[in-house]
Amino acid sequence: MLRELRIKNFAIIDFLNIEFDPGLIIFTGETGAGKSIIVEALSLTLGSRTSPDDIRSGEDKGYVETLFDISKEVLIKKRLEEIGIQSEDEELILKRTFSSSGKSKSYINNNLVTLTVLSEVGKRLVDFHGQHHHQTLLHQENHIDIIDSHGKLLSKRDILTQDYIQYCKLKKELDHLTTNDRERIQREDLIRFQMKEIDEAGLKIGEDKRVKEEKNILANSEKLYESSQELYHLLYSSEGSVIEQLGKIINTLQKMAEIDKSLKDTLKEGENNLVQLEELSMTLKDYEKSLEFNPERLAELDDRLALINSLKRKYGSTIEEILRYRESLDKELDSIINHDQKIEEISNRLKELESELRRAALKLSRERRKIALKIEGEVKKELKELGMDRVGFRVRFSHSSDEDGFVQWEGNSVSLREKGIDNIEFLFSPNLGEELRP
Repeated sequence: MLRELRIKNFAIIDFLNIEFDPGLIIFTGETGAGKSIIVEALSLTLGSRTSPDDIRSGEDKGYVETLFDISKEVLIKKRLEEIGIQSEDEELILKRTFSSSGKSKSYINNNLVTLTVLSEVGKRLVDFHGQHHHQTLLHQENHIDIIDSHGKLLSKRDILTQDYIQYCKLKKELDHLTTNDRERIQREDLIRFQMKEIDEAGLKIGEDKRVKEEKNILANSEKLYESSQELYHLLYSSEGSVIEQLGKIINTLQKMAEIDKSLKDTLKEGENNLVQLEELSMTLKDYEKSLEFNPERLAELDDRLALINSLKRKYGSTIEEILRYRESLDKELDSIINHDQKIEEISNRLKELESELRRAALKLSRERRKIALKIEGEVKKELKELGMDRVGFRVRFSHSSDEDGFVQWEGNSVSLREKGIDNIEFLFSPNLGEELRP
């Protein structure tokens, strides 16, 4: 129910706020008084197009805002949940902003939405009855919703819908499993090849870094040998080496310390430095001996690094990623190997769902027919009170045939969809003797 309409800078209106009480409300006035402006403003919040001419002269921006009570609107609340919009206190606020540049924005409960979404929600809230306006009743796809909403069947229909969606998903999966045997075999061969290639490589995490470091040392072993030999020579073995010179310095410090006791710490530091340099010299000599010129090992490292890089190009940018990919191959292969078992499992589940859907669809259809009879009587009663006791109104049920369908109606296989098996359409005859028509 519309409870409030607020208009700002629309057409000739500066600002207008209208609150609506329950019941019939009539706006009267001479032509040009602004009645149609109020209706046009309302239609903007329901999704109609805006125009730069909508803005009030001299203004840059405007808006139209409506407040609805949706406490009894089950379908609208369900749709709002689907698009992730909360409706607090059973209220719904639709807002449309517009500017002199022609740009507009749409909001539902302060959530920015597309005009399509606003229009979809809006057309469920208000019917415009006029020469050029739409009516919900004129759209046959809404008739089934009216029956289900009036008969409080939406919760039952939702269960059927969820089961139907699950059924379609499983059916698609089964079709894929049963119609792509060649692809499955080719995929299995490829998986086994990739698994073998990765396994034979025997990769270890961090190995690529270690191989690069060892390769770098081997590739520069001659330079390292020459450098370590040169350093050893400078430190220890050459005439006038650093250690020889430091020994002379320490001898002199010893003589000085005998005279000045304060130099004892300096002497001790010098002696420690001499020991450290001698140890450094021995370390360099051992390092020099450890170096090897091994072209065969260098070639092995080159080959290993080339293999690792080849696997990285195929299966992942790091060794960790390659090993994770190897784990995923295991799972996929297991799924392929258990192909027949999976087909059997899905087939059994589909049979269960078919049974559940068949029972639910037939029960829902029978309940709809009871509701339809009740609605037919109520509508005829209302029309009779309006002096239209010679008119006809009927809810027509039909079904789409489906040779492969698993739901039977009166001996025929019929199509099942998200809302069930029924095609529902309201028929009307204005005069006695005239046939019922949509």
